Amino acid sequence: MGMEMKLQFKLAQQLVMTPQLVQAIRLLQLSRMELVDEVRKELDGNPVLADEIAEPRGRQETNATTPAASPKDRDLAPEERIGVTDQERPLDAAQREVEKQVKEVDWEQFLENRQLQTPVGAPRSGFEELPPIEQSLTKPNTLRDHLLWQLGLSDLVDNEKQFALLVIGNLDERGYLDLDGGEDQEGNKRPDLTIEDLARETELDPEDADEVLKLIQRFDPLGVASRDLRECLLVQAEVLGYDDIEKSIIKDHLHNVERRNFQAICKALKVELEEIYEAVQEIQKLE
Repeated sequence: MGMEMKLQFKLAQQLVMTPQLVQAIRLLQLSRMELVDEVRKELDGNPVLADEIAEPRGRQETNATTPAASPKDRDLAPEERIGVTDQERPLDAAQREVEKQVKEVDWEQFLENRQLQTPVGAPRSGFEELPPIEQSLTKPNTLRDHLLWQLGLSDLVDNEKQFALLVIGNLDERGYLDLDGGEDQEGNKRPDLTIEDLARETELDPEDADEVLKLIQRFDPLGVASRDLRECLLVQAEVLGYDDIEKSIIKDHLHNVERRNFQAICKALKVELEEIYEAVQEIQKLE
């Protein structure tokens, strides 16, 4: 059974929208007039709701239109005025009952039910014609965007940044540095590029180019812009402080690790088999 090593990078972004959050976002987008219209629609559709601002005004208007009791009515005996009080008491009791029902309403459950009861194909108007909030979110960062952001935080000079941009622009989908020359118009294979070619294009000294490449390879994720798996694992091993035996296995004996030929590694490095087992286990923790 062979062992296969792969390098994978994955960035993900997720937004969870609860019904309460959707309702809150929808209400916050309303203007004052739209909010008043929305409240009126809720009052018209739910008999247990009451407008605490409008009702006192209505009671004041009712009292203003009711004619004042004449002095003759004030002189009536209590028994003769009992019909008036009997008419007022049921109104007060009904008002108290409505207020009690309003206080007992579970508003969170009400909003959630309203959201669930909205038909899928219902016509949308006003603010509801706006695109959903998911379309307003920033697009998820790619590996290239993530590396460019880290490059912007570095203190490299202009030509070094230009070289770094060339390196990042030549990464494949797995994060490896792809220096394949490709083919010309006639289908002939072009010679592969080198780090020196990229350095000459940006007028950067080749020795400085190697240092800039090492800096990029220490960006997050570790080992990015490596030219092969061996270089990627070596970068990670150096940054994470692996010992010389582990680095030697990565550098010269990955083929033996894949074949699980640990005896050959023991003979080449002249160490005990148990140490090789432990070193391979540490190497397998790398990405």
